[in-house]
Amino acid sequence: MAPDRQVYLKMLSDMGFGRSRPFSVVDSSVQGSLGADNFGGSAVLADIVGPTANGSCGKTAATPDPGTGIVTPCLNFAGFASPTGLDSNQARNQFRGPKYFNTDLSIMKYTRLTEKTRLAAGFQFFNLFNHPNFDQPVNDIAAGDAAAGGAFGTSISTVNTP
Repeated sequence: MAPDRQVYLKMLSDMGFGRSRPFSVVDSSVQGSLGADNFGGSAVLADIVGPTANGSCGKTAATPDPGTGIVTPCLNFAGFASPTGLDSNQARNQFRGPKYFNTDLSIMKYTRLTEKTRLAAGFQFFNLFNHPNFDQPVNDIAAGDAAAGGAFGTSISTVNTP
């Protein structure tokens, strides 16, 4: 005979180890001149001309410095230049965005009412640790250097649970 009361604890955690989403750096300002030659007007990859990374594309690329209020971008604006042709020295999806971390918890208690029915009562916690998940950084060099008030290389929004 089965017990009349059952308690279930279920925890789902998506930590995203090594699962950050890839992206490429583009230049939308040259779409008019080069975009027509690039498969019907899709984005044109920017050329790499120097060091490209400032650091992680995680929290630091989205959080302003308390003293200055400036966000440190994860991409170095000076490391990219507008392309002069469609032959870019940048590989497709060469850069990686921030990682995704999420933990959900469900606690349910089931009580049998009759032979075929049962009552469920419980709690569900979504994003248990209240961890922000940032979207891809702005990957268009036409957005301007973050040090000069632009948005290139900074994460300007968060993402929801998939």
